Amino acid sequence: MKFDILVYGIMDFLLGALTIIKSWRIKKYQNYKIKLNYIIVFFVIVIVGSYLAYKEFSINLNIAYIMSDPAVHFRNAMDMINNGTVSSMCFASTNNALFISMFIPVVENTVNLYRAFILSDIVMLMLSGGVIYILIERYMNKRVVMFIGLLLVGLYMGGYPLNNMLFGFNYLGMCVSLIGVLIYFLERFYNLEITDKLAFPILSMFFLSVSLCYSLFSPAVWIIGAFIIAKRIKRDGKLLSLNTVIVFLTIFLIPTILTIKFCFIDFFVSNGVNFTTQVNAEGGIYINFVSNFILFLPFVVLSIYICVKKKENTALSFFIIGWSIYIVISHLLRINNIMSTYYCFKSYYVWWLLCIAMVIPSISNVTWNYKRIIAILASIVVLASITFIVPIDKPEFKNNPLLDIYSYNFSYLNRTRTFDEYSIDLYRYINANLKDTTDQVIPFITSFGNYGRTYWYEAMLGYDISEFSSWNFDTSEIIQRLKDEKIEYVGFFYYDEEYLKYEEFLSHQKKVFETPSGAIYKLV
Repeated sequence: MKFDILVYGIMDFLLGALTIIKSWRIKKYQNYKIKLNYIIVFFVIVIVGSYLAYKEFSINLNIAYIMSDPAVHFRNAMDMINNGTVSSMCFASTNNALFISMFIPVVENTVNLYRAFILSDIVMLMLSGGVIYILIERYMNKRVVMFIGLLLVGLYMGGYPLNNMLFGFNYLGMCVSLIGVLIYFLERFYNLEITDKLAFPILSMFFLSVSLCYSLFSPAVWIIGAFIIAKRIKRDGKLLSLNTVIVFLTIFLIPTILTIKFCFIDFFVSNGVNFTTQVNAEGGIYINFVSNFILFLPFVVLSIYICVKKKENTALSFFIIGWSIYIVISHLLRINNIMSTYYCFKSYYVWWLLCIAMVIPSISNVTWNYKRIIAILASIVVLASITFIVPIDKPEFKNNPLLDIYSYNFSYLNRTRTFDEYSIDLYRYINANLKDTTDQVIPFITSFGNYGRTYWYEAMLGYDISEFSSWNFDTSEIIQRLKDEKIEYVGFFYYDEEYLKYEEFLSHQKKVFETPSGAIYKLV
């Protein structure tokens, strides 16, 4: 499958045109109401998102991620733009590519498109605030509840969504937001607020989108979603019927076929990847067992209790129960060395959304008295005491007794940037002045400690310089390879330890461009 922005544009235009034509023919039009709380929450989201983005990336949108993962995601997006190459889990890379493409006409040097990628991350952070809001809006029936809801929007954004942006898990943040919007539509479908004719294709597209965005979550999301759909069918009629088969085929058939094709065949089969090996692979991720959720868990339990007592089930309550079971299963797999800590704790990013979203229903639907208030406060104190005193899990999971996520996130917001402008200037010079003058790649040699810079370089320039990586080959091998392949130019950072190893070799080469951070050499 090839990516073509023109095809996407034409498809989007045709869908919009068909919608307008249909509305005109049936004389029915959408009506929009702008409420005061919409304006308020918009400014809350923009202010919180802008502040966090400024603290992380500065006004210049500097590269300042904790991990090197975003360089890979940026590379996937640029490969789609430059070569039309589509990865197996293509939802995030497609969205990134479409967003970045808007800036190509106004960017003089395409190296600077990394700023568009960072901007897309910031937009996703703000979008996460909108997602939590649409889940809780229906329960905000009083001013005090509205105030608490706005506070929760800011708290939500500063927690796991900000952590997601710090690590650069671009696809993960998108998938969490997708799941949030899916729950919103499942809620409306369950409550008969939208017609089945409209709901079926929407739900089908969302289930497919979750799979193409992050397939690890798709089994749990599909099972929970199917359960909610089955509950709706059973409530309104007979579950074991031909109609049920038709409904499930309508919603899940196409997503199943495409998921098997793009996620299973194109990724696991074509690449020879074993599923159990993949889910057991480790990586860097924020780890917190339960302390971040202590303030919210009593409200979650109370909200579920209200749903059971009133027999007013909601998609949100079904989802948090199902996702909690998924987390328990993930930990059992982790303890038995089947699933890695990295993949296990990724499920917490969704749990954060669900737990905070459940606070408002419990506050809105309960008649509060001093007994209930005392019970909530006492349960929070007990849970906090347990996590602080009792060694629940491995020592590395021990965190602050309450809301450790915020202290962790803000400890990273003011650290040294990944890149300074002088380093990026070296990349810009290569792209603007050297890349088109040679048929060979232009290696930029770094030490293993700076491998992230290599990934960003490859993403910005479209190169694959793995055969010149210092962590795969020693200095003499790389120098010989530079000669054998008749490489014309090579780059180094002065502060990188690899530069010292090549000083004798570089003393015989011609320096063509230099900044305080490094230099580009012409090999003679």
